Amino acid sequence: MNNTDKQDKIISVLIAEDEELIRKAFCLLVQSLEGVELAGEAENGARAIELAIQLQPDIVLMDLAMPVMNGIEAVIGIRKKCPGTRVIALTGLRDPAEIMQGITEGMNGFLLKRTSPAELKQALEAVARGERYLSPEVESIVARQYVEERLRKESPLAELSGREVQIIELLATGKRAKNIADVLGISSKTVEKHLENARRKMNVSTSPELIATWQRLRGGGEASG
Repeated sequence: MNNTDKQDKIISVLIAEDEELIRKAFCLLVQSLEGVELAGEAENGARAIELAIQLQPDIVLMDLAMPVMNGIEAVIGIRKKCPGTRVIALTGLRDPAEIMQGITEGMNGFLLKRTSPAELKQALEAVARGERYLSPEVESIVARQYVEERLRKESPLAELSGREVQIIELLATGKRAKNIADVLGISSKTVEKHLENARRKMNVSTSPELIATWQRLRGGGEASG
């Protein structure tokens, strides 16, 4: 009976990775782990969906960047066709936005392609239990993106219109309202109105204060001179 219980806990894994050397390395790695079995391997996202439907693995290890269909598109398909299958993304940390999109689309975990056998087993077991697993490096990126997004939303810069930003940028180069009006093909009065609105949004009283605050908030430092 104990043997049956132990057998029931084996985690079946499908590997989806277009680079053959990496795919084969992960196949060998999965086969070396106790309590884990290799269900199959796919070279692109479309094939991953086909095999997920056919094999019903517990977990898919999914490369995010693949031909035919990428990992983000594939996880959406697997979610629809195989709701019981969980997906762990394999990433090289090339694109933080890709990681955030993967989380939004329901990836259950993220691992670096250079992960260790111990971490891979830890991630597989955690995700099989219904938990989410993020490697420390990915967790750091997610936290940083969250903080940057919060700061961006809370910054007065988010309140500025595109035209107001254009005018402030020109003002920062030393141009006066009339020069700016000529460059943008609008009246000086319109420029002044935009500057008035920008100063109000940035909570400053003068144009020099506006330029200094704008440069500080966007990380531009002090104006060169």
